[in-house]
Amino acid sequence: MKLVSEKPLAYSEALAVLEKRQKDCALSYEQQNTFDYLTAFAKITDKEAAELKKELVGMGVDERSAVVIASVLPKKEEEVKTILGKAGDTELPKNILKTVKKFTGKK
Repeated sequence: MKLVSEKPLAYSEALAVLEKRQKDCALSYEQQNTFDYLTAFAKITDKEAAELKKELVGMGVDERSAVVIASVLPKKEEEVKTILGKAGDTELPKNILKTVKKFTGKK
């Protein structure tokens, strides 16, 4: 199999791809395991994940970190700092958490 392109996807976006593929044909063993995992851990819709990623990138978060944040949906500043791997900026993790809360509905 030849790799044509690569694009990082949040859990819910990958789940949407597998759901579409599942309608067209049976999933392979690996795809079914991935589908089961994503079904258990994807907490927002693929459209919400795409919008969250867009907002995070607009805040200055790189795309790969935005994908991880949209997948994990961190609840604490320490989790955000671990994902970003940056020290110093104290406002960005707080703003990221506020943005994530908009999509998860958790106060």
